[in-house]
Amino acid sequence: FTHKARLMNGGIMAGQLNDLEQRVVEHAMSFGLHVTIPPTLRPGSKILFCGEAGGEEEEASGEGFTGRAGTLLWKMAGAAGISREDVSYTNVVKFQPHLPFNEEFTEIVDIPMPTKKNPLKTKRVRKPARALELWHEVLHQEVADLHPEVIVAVGEQALTALTKERGISNWQGSRLTYWQGATIVPIIHPAAILHS
Repeated sequence: FTHKARLMNGGIMAGQLNDLEQRVVEHAMSFGLHVTIPPTLRPGSKILFCGEAGGEEEEASGEGFTGRAGTLLWKMAGAAGISREDVSYTNVVKFQPHLPFNEEFTEIVDIPMPTKKNPLKTKRVRKPARALELWHEVLHQEVADLHPEVIVAVGEQALTALTKERGISNWQGSRLTYWQGATIVPIIHPAAILHS
């Protein structure tokens, strides 16, 4: 079946997901999270590609990594001998955000920064919104259920969700160990390449 067949009236048709994918969707929905781009999880696959969130093409097709950036990703993976049909893939957020990621999934808060001169001084900072923390929890359970050997963290948000590290350009091509024993290989998001 195609992923397009999985979607009906903006929702996922029952029976169109395998057991692993269904568990992810149900876990997300248990938190009140909206899923329109379910993961593609192949039991036994050794590699998991993890992106940030879907875009317009992904939202329309119901399948991750189908837009321009996804096409470039699969072209690069193919050059490395990796076929889309042999791996699993998912996104941290399983729908298309309507605002830029940092606006949609962060909130501005004032944190106390008292000084001797001004004990009431505060500093305004962005912190992850509760929804993003819930998406991270869903992703970690997804990884635990799939047991991949390698996770390709596609972009900053995927790197942060999996490792709490920031600065994708600093980590590009590194090998990090995930708490489940998988190796994480961070790469710059193909969209950044397309926009440069």
